Amino acid sequence: MALRPRLFLSAVLAVLLAGGILTLLPVAQSSAARAPVASQPVSIMSEIYRDKIKTNATDWPAPANRSQYLSASLADLWAKVDAKPPPNGETGAIDFDFMADTNALTLKNYIVSVERSGPPAKQSPDMASVAVRLIYKEPYAGHGKSVVTYDFVREDGAWKIDNIHTKKWSVRDMLSRWLKEP
Repeated sequence: MALRPRLFLSAVLAVLLAGGILTLLPVAQSSAARAPVASQPVSIMSEIYRDKIKTNATDWPAPANRSQYLSASLADLWAKVDAKPPPNGETGAIDFDFMADTNALTLKNYIVSVERSGPPAKQSPDMASVAVRLIYKEPYAGHGKSVVTYDFVREDGAWKIDNIHTKKWSVRDMLSRWLKEP
């Protein structure tokens, strides 16, 4: 009886090893099969917020990284805003940590999901809206749930953020208003 479990485990191990060896053999692939699969909006935002909580950085996205995360139109708009210096000691177009929807609180956790406004979920092959529910270390009395929404578009096969907003503000609107101010 004791021999049968060992025999079974040996057979399973042999099959697993054979499968591993077979996957190491070179296989002809088309260039499309070798191309990396674009990350999904939920995984992109999970990664960004995981880093946010780890570092508590407030300068995301850094100008050098904007093309990696932002749509071409949003990155161009932000570059125009960066080229316009703030007048007399003002902070600029965005004067708070929009990822945390505050400047006073520290993020403890987050919940990322495809935004829903009833069935179906807000995701299609070329567009998606991802809601990030924010959970703070400190109590946030009187504010209710804090949710930042990221609207994605697909550009050149990759998901890019085209706007960031809550019910009270929009990054795209703040940047546009800044450019219109004298």
